[in-house]
Amino acid sequence: MITSSSTGNSMAAWDYVTDYTDANLWLPKNIVFISQRSFDALDEATQEALMEAAAEAEKRGWEMSREDNDASLAALQENGISVSEPNEAVSAALQAAGDELFEDWQSRADDEAKQALESYREQRDS
Repeated sequence: MITSSSTGNSMAAWDYVTDYTDANLWLPKNIVFISQRSFDALDEATQEALMEAAAEAEKRGWEMSREDNDASLAALQENGISVSEPNEAVSAALQAAGDELFEDWQSRADDEAKQALESYREQRDS
């Protein structure tokens, strides 16, 4: 079974499995979108307030996601699941699969998509 710790906890994975490898494949998260046209129709003060609220919500959301991950890992262990990290072979296989998917995406992505990725990486690394 491939799942997040959160889903494993909510679905009582201990009824089905005895081991969980915490490969950090994802953290549960939610995203809210607004169309550019709708955003542009807002006055400048409202746009600024919305962006400030969004920044706070993003920070809070990541904190809540990490807290949920930690609590879910603890719940898995409390219910008898052995939680471990992937060994080097599994980590390498996951990285290779991700690299292959990324290379495939890059070969098909247009300039706008590549720029969006670059902007994301710059924000992530700052």
